[in-house]
This record gives sequence, structure tokens and C-alpha cells, in this order.
Amino acid sequence: MRTYIIDGNKFSNIEGFFDEIDLIMTKGTSFKTGHNLNAFRDILYGGFGCHEPGEPFVIKWLNYQKSRKELGDTIMLAIIDIIADPILRKRRNSRIGLTRAGYIIYENN
Repeated sequence: MRTYIIDGNKFSNIEGFFDEIDLIMTKGTSFKTGHNLNAFRDILYGGFGCHEPGEPFVIKWLNYQKSRKELGDTIMLAIIDIIADPILRKRRNSRIGLTRAGYIIYENN
């Protein structure tokens, strides 16, 4: 199963987050994705170079607390809401969990 690692040490603002998502989740595309939360939702759904719609994957968020501090609770909650979106999860047959270490793990089984 494909694993994407979002490392909070690699960005300190929302634009950096979107750059990191482009780097790890849209390899091989000939275009730049929109840098907004709707585009992030589309990328999670699939079809943008690294996984196809319905293909299983895991997201692990390292240095989550740093991201939370630098991006702020409002933005982090919006990102988590997208990852945890029940409609998106249903389409992908997936679940989400928060670990004690502060990682977000998005699994599709």
C-alpha cells in the first residue's frame, strides 16, 4: 500500500503545505494544482499522478504539532476535516485515526 509522508518540518505556512502536497502526491503531472483546500480534496480522491481513485493509500503526518502551531488551528481543522470527510472516506472505503504521537493516519482498506 502506498504511503505518503507529510513532514511538518518541510513547510511553515499554507502555501508551503500545498507545495509539499504537490511534491509528494502529484508526481508526473504536467500542471500545477490549485493551492486551495478544494484542490487538496481532489488530490486525495486520486487521479493526479500518484494514486488512482479508489487505490489504497496511507497518509502519515510527521511533526504534526509544529504544523498545527505554524498553520494555526483553523487551517489544521479544515485540512483534517477534508481528510476525515465521510463522503470522501465512503468513496475510498477508508478510515482515519489520530495516534498519541500526533500523526494523522488516513487508511484505505
